[in-house]
Amino acid sequence: MDGMPPPEGRQSRRPERVTVEIASRTLLLLAAFAALVWFSFQLSNLLLILLFAVLLATAIDEPVSWLERRGIPRPFGILAHYIVLFALFVLVALVLIPLIGSEIRLLRAELPAYRVRLGQVLGGINPDWAGGPSLDRVTNEISGNIGQVAGRLTALSLDVARTLIYGFITFVLAFFLAAEPNLLGRLAGRFV
Repeated sequence: MDGMPPPEGRQSRRPERVTVEIASRTLLLLAAFAALVWFSFQLSNLLLILLFAVLLATAIDEPVSWLERRGIPRPFGILAHYIVLFALFVLVALVLIPLIGSEIRLLRAELPAYRVRLGQVLGGINPDWAGGPSLDRVTNEISGNIGQVAGRLTALSLDVARTLIYGFITFVLAFFLAAEPNLLGRLAGRFV
């Protein structure tokens, strides 16, 4: 049947080739948009720092201006506000630390009762688990996961350090924004 024509009513069709042309300007716009999205994700921490610095500078601007009208230089007024904010932070920490410590002591005192209760619940599920988790089993489980725990603690300490650095940078930026009245307005005027 190779050389025979197709039956009547049926035409042999070859798929037509479709060509899509995209203008180079469109490709450049797509590339620029993708770069802008990538760039904004890379700058998200910087943008947050700037946002919080502007918010902090705006929040302390009026009280600092009030102190300035009474003869206290702006930098000293800003430092006074920072000292008050830091003192409030320390006060909150001093109040919370004993509360957390007492909760930990209470948990430590009630832990044996929790262990017995856990053993009863687990014994109801599986008789081999009656009596709760054994110290050997828990020790083996912990030693098996010590590398993972160490990795998480390292990541946590790096996150805490990064947060402290971001906080410091935010306070420094806010200091300079608040020290120079109308700085944001003048900067915005240059770019607009």
